[in-house]
Amino acid sequence: MAAIEYDPNRNARIALLHYHDGRSATSGPLRLEVGDLLASGAGAEIRPGNALPLRNIPSGTVVHAVELRPEAGPSSAGRPVRPSS
Repeated sequence: MAAIEYDPNRNARIALLHYHDGRSATSGPLRLEVGDLLASGAGAEIRPGNALPLRNIPSGTVVHAVELRPEAGPSSAGRPVRPSS
């Protein structure tokens, strides 16, 4: 993770990520720190910041953002998460 940004329009911080193919942002869960390596996909570890299909997340796990439509990006409380500037 590259940075944690403040967005005055949300009550959650935004985590700025640097991928090999460009820049991305997601809502920043608690305990996520600059420099953390995040993973996504069915085989990703269950830990803050990682992205997995819901079917791969055990019942009772806290989820902070959900992608409502495939490839649409995560939403937190129904609002799209985008990087500021």
